[in-house]
Amino acid sequence: MEVKYFLTKIECDNILYEIEKKSNLLRVTNDFGSYDHAAKELHINFLDKSLIKDTILKKSNELSDKINCDVDNINFVKYESNGINHMPLHYDWCKKTLIVNLNDNYTGGGTGFPIHDNYFNVNEYGVGAGIMFNSMNFLSYHCAMKVNNGDRYAMVINFKSKNKSILRYFWKVPYLIVRDILFGRYIFNWYYHKVKKFKY
Repeated sequence: MEVKYFLTKIECDNILYEIEKKSNLLRVTNDFGSYDHAAKELHINFLDKSLIKDTILKKSNELSDKINCDVDNINFVKYESNGINHMPLHYDWCKKTLIVNLNDNYTGGGTGFPIHDNYFNVNEYGVGAGIMFNSMNFLSYHCAMKVNNGDRYAMVINFKSKNKSILRYFWKVPYLIVRDILFGRYIFNWYYHKVKKFKY
């Protein structure tokens, strides 16, 4: 895991302004996973063409070059203290993930990695900072922590491998079945919820 200072506070404010203009399009969707692991989301393609949209795309592509990946998805997520206020423990189906804090006028929240006992929150790192991690890693089991008051906004960028070889699926598919279904859905889910009494 690595902290990236990806956006400035002004850039984050501009993103929030653009999201608010499209707030009627923020919805719970299974476009990026399952309904069980969803909050209100908005894909970047729904934003009007603007300087901030161009900035996000430019910075995302620059980062993808540095990490030798391609940008797969960019979406914005809203967690509401009086609505869907967290996202359960899960794995991402991409090579790398960057989760960026867009605001700080809420309490609670953040991204939790219970296997590492590591919690990334806006109070510690600030607006515009993001946590980047290898999503394929077995230890990348994570969640969005509960927002207690206010609304939390985050930007999630998923990166995919540049390797287009069909051969990689011979190891990737069995690995993801074991990781996501056997461990993610059953073993880790049971251990963290029933044994550790994990609190979001």
